[in-house]
Amino acid sequence: MAASLAGLVRRATSSIGNRAKEAKEALGWEPYPEPANSSHPPRQPAQPAPAAAPPISPRAQATLKAAARPVAVGTPKVELKPAAAVDPSRQAVNPVQYLRELDGFARSQAKAEIAKAVMTVAATEVEAAINLSARLRGRYLARVLDASQAATKRPFGETEAKELAKMREMSEEMARGVDALKRAVESGELNVPGLRQQ
Repeated sequence: MAASLAGLVRRATSSIGNRAKEAKEALGWEPYPEPANSSHPPRQPAQPAPAAAPPISPRAQATLKAAARPVAVGTPKVELKPAAAVDPSRQAVNPVQYLRELDGFARSQAKAEIAKAVMTVAATEVEAAINLSARLRGRYLARVLDASQAATKRPFGETEAKELAKMREMSEEMARGVDALKRAVESGELNVPGLRQQ
């Protein structure tokens, strides 16, 4: 009886040891990977792989690339002269002429930077922006009417006021954006195919 009990214990122990050994081999796990007298530091656990970044639209990529682009090699460097080194024989300009020149410079700079960031704009993109602006304005006005009807049944609270303010800001911001698009198209800052240049 004692011999059979000892045999059962021996078989159970060897069976458990075999299973543990198989599991370790299957996972490639080794409890002591480095020898005891090794001069190497212990292995570090594997770091998780970084999460993949969300895809970036081509227009956003072009904007980021244009912002990170260094000044072109062929661009002449502007060296400012101290006031004492200005040629006194040169005819001075009056403030109106200077401001006119500044306006022209600002327009050309804006056009160049917008062309780098936005590239070509399709007419459908401008129309989609106008459509979104109209939808936001319609939703805002409908919400104003809903709030006025609901105010007859219950008090108009702070939550409703914040929601209306948020919708108004969205509507006004999109309307300003559409106006900016119109001005950019009118001034030629945005290149829309099919338009004749003035």
